[in-house]
Amino acid sequence: MHPKEIVTEVETSDVYKTFHDENPDYYLAMVFSLGDTWKIAYYSPEKDRMVTFDTDPVKRGEPEEVFKEEGTVEPIHISDVKITIEKINQECDILHQLKYNLHPIQKKIIMLQHHEKLMYNVTMLTQTMSVINIRLDATNGELISDKITSAMSFKKD
Repeated sequence: MHPKEIVTEVETSDVYKTFHDENPDYYLAMVFSLGDTWKIAYYSPEKDRMVTFDTDPVKRGEPEEVFKEEGTVEPIHISDVKITIEKINQECDILHQLKYNLHPIQKKIIMLQHHEKLMYNVTMLTQTMSVINIRLDATNGELISDKITSAMSFKKD
């Protein structure tokens, strides 16, 4: 599946069309999956808020505060995305088997975002209490980075 299909599903819905007519300043900022379903997020630089749409069925969430570094959230130009979600899953599975096979995956989170460049940011939570993060270029599929971190390192004192 290509992310464009997911975005089209939302953007052709009456729910989205009404939202967009009332909020033309929002633009596509993220496509993500926390498991079985996909969500689409739109960002307003004017309001510094994000609105998320569920895809099955299409439902709109409320505007939420954005967790970001300095600056603004960059837009995604979906036509620039050349790599399918299946290809990203395949590349992540191969890398997992080559480098991280001692850490069985419990949950996978996939995000398509523009963070320095258009990328898939894949986070895998493991049974060994580790977090594997893999970033792949969404235009050509090249590996940007990969790392494993202990989930305990996220603990705040």
